[in-house]
Amino acid sequence: MAMELMDEHEQGERVRQWLRENGSAIVGGVALGLAAVVGYQWWGQSKIGHRADASAQYAALEAASDRGERDGVEKIAASLAKDFADTPYAALANLQLAELQHKAGEFDAALSALRRAEASTTDAGLKELIASRVARVELAAGRPEQALTTLAGVTSEGFEAIREDLRGDALAELGRRDESVAAYRKAHAAYQEGLPGKRLVEMKLAGLGAKVEADA
Repeated sequence: MAMELMDEHEQGERVRQWLRENGSAIVGGVALGLAAVVGYQWWGQSKIGHRADASAQYAALEAASDRGERDGVEKIAASLAKDFADTPYAALANLQLAELQHKAGEFDAALSALRRAEASTTDAGLKELIASRVARVELAAGRPEQALTTLAGVTSEGFEAIREDLRGDALAELGRRDESVAAYRKAHAAYQEGLPGKRLVEMKLAGLGAKVEADA
């Protein structure tokens, strides 16, 4: 029994000695662990707040766009590009700005805004949307060949209707009637029922003296 108590005493002394030698390191490690947890939580909350601020600014931009306030749209778009480039709102802001510039006939400015939008996102779907907008502006600017080149990079099935619609416009402008008709027919088939685009394509086909379905 005495030997067992001595062993327990010696073991206790060894534990206490180990704690004296390593206690500060343990406390430091715990402190670092707690700091890491708190820091991660703060970072998460900060990121959420950052995106919320970007969303609020974008909502203000949309409101300014609806009112036709170009200066307001430009200022907010610049702010989003500067301080919120890591969010999707920077690209979306340039899309809105490009739309206003397009309507005003400022085609080069609109293309610049769209290129900034494209450079600020890695989202494949958004890049294809931007490319289709670029092609639309290029067509409005009288550059159908450039529009066709741009549209060649729009490959997703979800963009088939708008891609073929725009291809039809470009080909018609170039005088390539048969190719234009074929593109419009593809667009018509891809557009969902009830969408205005479907009816507009029918009108474009009629303007070319063609039917919706292939001629028998």
